[in-house]
Amino acid sequence: MIFATGSQPIVPTIKGVKLKEDSREFQAELENIQFVKLYQNAQDVIEKLDDGDISRVAVVGAGYIGVELAEAFKRKGKDVTLIDVAKTCLSGYYADDFSDIMAANLQAHGIKLAFGETVQEITGNEKVEKLITDKASYKVDMVILAVGFKPNTSLSNGSVKLYKNGAFLVDKKQETSVSGVYAIGDCATVYNNASQEVDYIALASNAVRTGIVAAHNACGHSLEGVGVQGSNGISIYGLNLVSTGLTLEKAQSKGFDAEEIEYSDKQKPDFIKKDNYEVTLKITYDKKQEEY
Repeated sequence: MIFATGSQPIVPTIKGVKLKEDSREFQAELENIQFVKLYQNAQDVIEKLDDGDISRVAVVGAGYIGVELAEAFKRKGKDVTLIDVAKTCLSGYYADDFSDIMAANLQAHGIKLAFGETVQEITGNEKVEKLITDKASYKVDMVILAVGFKPNTSLSNGSVKLYKNGAFLVDKKQETSVSGVYAIGDCATVYNNASQEVDYIALASNAVRTGIVAAHNACGHSLEGVGVQGSNGISIYGLNLVSTGLTLEKAQSKGFDAEEIEYSDKQKPDFIKKDNYEVTLKITYDKKQEEY
């Protein structure tokens, strides 16, 4: 048996945010509060954005999905406010100064930033009208809630060991605590080579790889996964950011005696003039083991 039950959007504890009873498509009671997990959710948002009544959009959550949606809505001519409790966007994915460069990029393209704010309430008469944080209030026509996902593991009914965030805890063969039962993708853990520990990294690439590993083992062909580095990337208004492994802050929080070095240079040799962009690298390494 292989669990491939994926994940579901986190429904934040915010006054005014409540799912419709028995809704399996994450539909909120107050119209134009939107989640972005399913194909149907995306179609609903696209159709509503074509409605002339939607001009002001607030995106709550400045991770990858939130930042990409903010750009998409702005390109459609909407008045966009990006809100996050963290002090910058893409928090945890990059060093703060890299994240700040992306924040400045968003701001330069007309996206309003409301970082370091906690959403307390969303109000409206049948439809969304106002979003209230601990620092300000915003008139809005639509609110996108992109505050993350949680593993969908309720099907096991407590019979399988879980990770601290509720994901199925698996070994390198994707096998759970129950012999012959495997789990893959967003509902399962992975082994993080950078931190050298079990982790939860919900990426499509990990879902594909863990699926292959589980299928081999379920069919009797012993195969261990090679682990992951959490590699990811994003391109917003032509600004590209990519990362793999751990930031300095994350490495230090996990007990590594870590430092970082920074280096900037052109992407190609100087004699190549076209599309030869300046690139800045940050490399985090463990001083004790001299590993990068």
